[in-house]
Amino acid sequence: MGAKDQRKAQKKAEKKKRKKKSEQAALARQPAPLAYTGKKYKTEALVEPMLQVEIGIRQADVVTDCQLTDRIVISALERLILHGRRKGIPRQEEMQEQGLTTDTVEDLILGMILGNWQQFFETKSRPSRDQLVGVLRTIRGSIDARTSVSPKSRGYLEFIVDFLRKTGCTVEQVPADYEIVPAE
Repeated sequence: MGAKDQRKAQKKAEKKKRKKKSEQAALARQPAPLAYTGKKYKTEALVEPMLQVEIGIRQADVVTDCQLTDRIVISALERLILHGRRKGIPRQEEMQEQGLTTDTVEDLILGMILGNWQQFFETKSRPSRDQLVGVLRTIRGSIDARTSVSPKSRGYLEFIVDFLRKTGCTVEQVPADYEIVPAE
């Protein structure tokens, strides 16, 4: 092989190397998918935190007189997933100081989820940030499996009503004239 052929082969190898490096950089810039459909986060240790998220979503739906749509829930979850990846999962009272509030119905959903988690984790050990984000991504994947392309789809929201009922949990709005009597 002559010097000319060696230079040609070297240029070709360098070009191939640059192309590969460019492709790897492009892949690194792509965000990780927000929905997760595997079983990694469907463990016994994460069943309760996942249930608290679904209860929070249902609570927000009841408060809004069932005016939520799957798309609104998706948007709220994606905000919390992205925030959780960057800064961690905040406590409910930290939502505003961490720039997570936008004065929308999504805030209601996030507030319910974070409030449920905060109360639950007062007596149980808190999973890692990655595990909590994984729980949110798993629920995001569950929504994809149950929603339709309609902007007003409530497939997932209807699913969690039945799912929660099967777990023995119902979420109902308290009548305005309901009187709370303290336990003695």
